Amino acid sequence: MKKWLSILIVILLLVGCSKATKVGPSVSMEQAEKVATDYYHMVKILKSDIKHISEDFVNQNENPVYFVIEGINKDGRSLIVFVESNNASKHFVKYID
Repeated sequence: MKKWLSILIVILLLVGCSKATKVGPSVSMEQAEKVATDYYHMVKILKSDIKHISEDFVNQNENPVYFVIEGINKDGRSLIVFVESNNASKHFVKYID
């Protein structure tokens, strides 16, 4: 009886652990770079990173973790594209020049 109880406990622990939620961004770096090229016509990517950005750029209740993609657009302008790490439809741009 003890043997079956031990096996049952192990099985319940394994099943319970397998339902853990994903930690980290749900948007990939490739998806963020695609936003930069599709929406902001970036033709050359100089640097891509994921950063916790200042609340000067986002509202207090929003996710402050963004992909930050620096590059040059088709008009030759330098720009930085910010793509929210959990929602690729939330993005904005900052022109450097």
